[in-house]
Amino acid sequence: SQVVRFTPLDHRPVSDALRSTFDRVCRAAFSARRKTIRNSLKGGLGPISADTLDHILATADINPRHRPEQIDLPHYVALARVWEEVQRRGR
Repeated sequence: SQVVRFTPLDHRPVSDALRSTFDRVCRAAFSARRKTIRNSLKGGLGPISADTLDHILATADINPRHRPEQIDLPHYVALARVWEEVQRRGR
């Protein structure tokens, strides 16, 4: 068993405009147990090529071999921004 303590932030880490993308990315990241972030996103974000996913993770400065729980909040925000940009460009 573990105890988790939540401390509210003084500011919102994600803008209202990015919130739905951020939620989608986080849900995809944690959708599969015991998977790396790359494998979780590959299955959770829908049809996406391996090259595009590698580009997204590299641009967000995320190690594709890390598990979702090893990634901090600023990197998830960056991941959401990059994913949104890729979606906007239709890559």
